Amino acid sequence: MDERALSDLCDGLEALLRRLHPDGPRLDLASARAEFVAALATVDDEHSHDLGPTSQGSLTRADALRIRSAKFVASLLPPGMFADPGVRREIGRTVRTLAEAALGPLAASRYLDRA
Repeated sequence: MDERALSDLCDGLEALLRRLHPDGPRLDLASARAEFVAALATVDDEHSHDLGPTSQGSLTRADALRIRSAKFVASLLPPGMFADPGVRREIGRTVRTLAEAALGPLAASRYLDRA
């Protein structure tokens, strides 16, 4: 993922957090964002994920990006907030949209997209 796509992804996740979190406008996300960016280095590792658009038996790069992004947002929400199905759906939709913007069109995930 190029630098611009990574920045756009992080900006989108930050906006989502600020919208969902009761203290959103006052959150200092600089250190959390830096940790998240560092953790994303494994997403492009061909030994950790299938780099193609569809799974060949393990998570695709898009799956890993979506999971890490959702986990990042959920970890910064107040306790219990992620239990709300509406919050989880909004996070899932937003993360998929951001991943698609970063990586291009996504194939349906056998792990994350339910029919």
